[in-house]
Amino acid sequence: MTKKIIKKMKDIAYGYWWHCAACGAENAYGLTEAEADEYIKDWEADNADSVAEGETGEGACDWDYNVIAEENDAHIEEQHKCWKCDTVAAASTRTEKAQFLDALVDNCIKNG
Repeated sequence: MTKKIIKKMKDIAYGYWWHCAACGAENAYGLTEAEADEYIKDWEADNADSVAEGETGEGACDWDYNVIAEENDAHIEEQHKCWKCDTVAAASTRTEKAQFLDALVDNCIKNG
């Protein structure tokens, strides 16, 4: 009897999606609900002073995975692989948000 392995995309609670350049499959970069819970717990334990000032681990998780990660194309930097075909994320898989922000910065520099 042969056991069939079923592959599927990561079910994220925080993060963003990108498309594989090789096969076109949608991929997820980020944290599952359980991973996010652990991240939030650890962040709050490591940042008691910020928590005392009203910051939350949930806010930090949201900022780090829903904003910063996508703006920096973290899936490329960390060489994530496509869940479907195992191709490593390439520069051609940059998110629209990251491309827009780079163009905005380039335009600001160009136009002083």
